[in-house]
Amino acid sequence: MGRGLWVVGRGLWVVGCGLRALGFALWALSSELRAQSPEPSSLRVVVTAVAAFPLENAVVSLDSIRSERFTNSRGEAVFPDVAPGSTVVRVRRIGYLPKDTTVEIVAGTATTVSLALDRVAIALEPIRVVATELCRHPGPPKDDNDIALIAAFAQLRINAAQYLTLAETYPFNYLMRNYHGFQRRDSTVTVTNVDSAAISGVPQWKYAPGAVISRQREGRRGQSLFLHLPTVEVFADPAFIASHCFHNGGVTQMDTAAYFRIDFVAAEKIRTPDIEGSIYLDTETLQVRRSVVRLSRLPAIRGLTRMEVTTLFSEVLPSIPLIRNVSSRQVFDVRRATYPVLFEEQRLVRVHFLKGMPGDP
Repeated sequence: MGRGLWVVGRGLWVVGCGLRALGFALWALSSELRAQSPEPSSLRVVVTAVAAFPLENAVVSLDSIRSERFTNSRGEAVFPDVAPGSTVVRVRRIGYLPKDTTVEIVAGTATTVSLALDRVAIALEPIRVVATELCRHPGPPKDDNDIALIAAFAQLRINAAQYLTLAETYPFNYLMRNYHGFQRRDSTVTVTNVDSAAISGVPQWKYAPGAVISRQREGRRGQSLFLHLPTVEVFADPAFIASHCFHNGGVTQMDTAAYFRIDFVAAEKIRTPDIEGSIYLDTETLQVRRSVVRLSRLPAIRGLTRMEVTTLFSEVLPSIPLIRNVSSRQVFDVRRATYPVLFEEQRLVRVHFLKGMPGDP
């Protein structure tokens, strides 16, 4: 009965008795490559919302030097060494419409540009639309009549892009506390193990269609399969989008808050186990707050009838949601298993930034 969860929210052993967390060694990313200019020039980008209110933690990128920055509490992002000439400035922030502009950099001068972003307005219907049809034409939402879905899907991709920028620019790790156990046939619950693990925030796995189960092993206590689980950055991966259909799940009320639900279904042509489920965006901020995933096809584990993993996200900094809790449930046929339910809970203890935080000088 192997036990083990490797990377928080990204992988677990599907086994007859539970999961165990293992830490990954952290790595430091290489420093950014900055374009050098004979005469130093700089660019200061100021990002605001309505009434010139500064937007913190917006992502600002320059095409000319392929560099990204988060804005500080004053809404500023400063690029100290920019080559003279034209460059495209791109600004993204969750809950706001993206904005691009072209700026002319003059040699030896300090240039300032101000950009005001507009809030995303999505007309939400308090009706759940349950998608049950097979996914025969995967890809991003194509229904021009469903403006709400298209707008929410665009914000999902911004969530993913912002997470990747954070992980690559400001490396960090999670400290998670893990609880493993099982539920007996009489519904009593037993926690068998409690441990902790430091987990890298840098993505360790890249999605491939039908390859969410990456390895298999046989032991004296049975078969184990290693299952990779998606988090925010995977939901916007081009390969993931091209392998799933996305549907409007309507507005869902949970925990006194309202969420816009995006349902996703694995393409019918994928004949090996993949993932499907739902992603929940806060209707006020359009940040990802929850995901629920399950297997599209069950692997050959004796008695396994269902597997579901719920991931909760919360803000560690304004507009930057990170994993707060991961809950895994493996459900077995009571006639063929000693323990009908195996579970693991992972709870965030703290987040540690290795080389500074967004907004630092």
